[in-house]
Amino acid sequence: MGWINIVSNRFKISGKAKSLVEQWETFPESNSLGMKPGLLALIAGDRSLINRSLALANRSLEFLQERVDEKFLGDPTVLPDLVGLSVLAYINGHEQSELWQRIANTQPFANRTMKALQSVVINLVNDNPSYLNKSPSKLGHVTSVSDWLNRFRKSPTPYLFDLAISPDHPLWSSVLSTFVLPLGILLEKELKKSSDHSVESLDLFRLGAHPQDYGDIIYERQHERPSWDSIPDTQSPETWLGFDAVELCNQELYVYHYLGLSWQAPLLFNDEVNAYQFLDQLDKSWRLVEMSLNPVIWKQVEELVKTKRCVHIVVHDSPRSPCLLPHLERAAKHYDVNLEVRDVTLA
Repeated sequence: MGWINIVSNRFKISGKAKSLVEQWETFPESNSLGMKPGLLALIAGDRSLINRSLALANRSLEFLQERVDEKFLGDPTVLPDLVGLSVLAYINGHEQSELWQRIANTQPFANRTMKALQSVVINLVNDNPSYLNKSPSKLGHVTSVSDWLNRFRKSPTPYLFDLAISPDHPLWSSVLSTFVLPLGILLEKELKKSSDHSVESLDLFRLGAHPQDYGDIIYERQHERPSWDSIPDTQSPETWLGFDAVELCNQELYVYHYLGLSWQAPLLFNDEVNAYQFLDQLDKSWRLVEMSLNPVIWKQVEELVKTKRCVHIVVHDSPRSPCLLPHLERAAKHYDVNLEVRDVTLA
């Protein structure tokens, strides 16, 4: 689920990360940017930006620590950047156990969100992995801060990490982004304790909690998604709807259409309503893929589409946009495609 949020927004994240890292390099002693440049660089997956941001993190962390009085440690304007910068410094090879222990040993913070963030730090200094023992998660994204905190108390780390790393969510800037860095490192630590998994933290931030589950991602969204009812200009590719991602796995293509978290209506297909009208532009969307691939890979994609080894997956927030099976089947028949739906927490 974190994966579809990332790939559908990476083109925007990459540009913002580059701008913020450049600002950070110009004013390395400023704490106004906090952990945001490093976080966005990790999500962008650009090794150059990652290396540049990590090189600045430890120094910024030292400046911040020098200016933080103990009584303000749990302040919502302090703790997120303190924890985030410490994780960036940790990724860059600087041990953080002393700071993390200090945060863990402090009395539980009064602010509920900061108390939850403190609990992640407590788990970072705890040698016992806990996520495997948590109760199952539920479908659909969080709807409020309270919803996030309620799920936080009883959900496994991979699920929480994917909920948090959702740049298109209304709570991203104020709450969710705060948890991404520490949850990512916690997940890496927990996975390394599992004999079945070994995943590097950089892959988690680039592809979400389950990078091993995906094949070769040969295409990601390249520009802002036009409005659903916009009229495409045949001469302007930026006006074409496009796909959010195309995955090549075991000689099968999986094409992802992410409806976004703002879509809150049933997925209907009838004479009056067509929730699948993005499929009207399949020819132009495939053209965008062709423009981004080398000819050899594109030839392979063409053959898989021609031989019906291609599944179109509509990703939706199922509690708020339920899929009605007869409507899905009618849409698949109308557009002559293999069509499936997945909840945003499962994509």
